[in-house]
Amino acid sequence: MNVLEKLYRDRGFKTEIILLQGKTELNKIFNALNLADWTAYYSAKMYVVEPEQVPMVEEFKSSSRGTADKVRRCQASNAIHKLRFSEKQI
Repeated sequence: MNVLEKLYRDRGFKTEIILLQGKTELNKIFNALNLADWTAYYSAKMYVVEPEQVPMVEEFKSSSRGTADKVRRCQASNAIHKLRFSEKQI
């Protein structure tokens, strides 16, 4: 969420951390998506723009892709290291 928070702060928006509510992880995810959808909708209405036209979403996706790629590379590196370590024990 640091990426999204930075995007908002760079544009002069205030940010706030909201703890997710729900009994299960799936319930929390659903509640987060629901909150995000309604927040985006009403924010767009407040700024008199179409809710479907959100250029910042594409910027967020491209910023997140870099982070996701780093995580995948790290996971792959860890998997290779574990494989080499287990081969040495054989």
